[in-house]
Amino acid sequence: MKCRSGPLTGLHIGVKAKGNTYDVYVGPADFAQKFGVAFAKGNEIRVLGSKMKFEDADVILAREITKGKLARGPGGRFVEDTTFYIRDDGGAFLIWNDATQ
Repeated sequence: MKCRSGPLTGLHIGVKAKGNTYDVYVGPADFAQKFGVAFAKGNEIRVLGSKMKFEDADVILAREITKGKLARGPGGRFVEDTTFYIRDDGGAFLIWNDATQ
């Protein structure tokens, strides 16, 4: 986990998948702290989001992150420990907006 400054200030996590490492932007650092969004090296996660170019690098804006042991359960669904719903389909912060109003 790392915090950066600039337009994408806040919590970023590095995710390794299929031999690549991706920079995933979760959201503002105080959002992560307030809602207990935390990750540790070696966590199994699944990220749904949008890939974009930012300062000549690819960044994934996370919309939903599932953390926990991921396995196919009944009906082909993932068995999950915790899912963080971060943004809606349009990119607006869901729980962050609700908590700041």
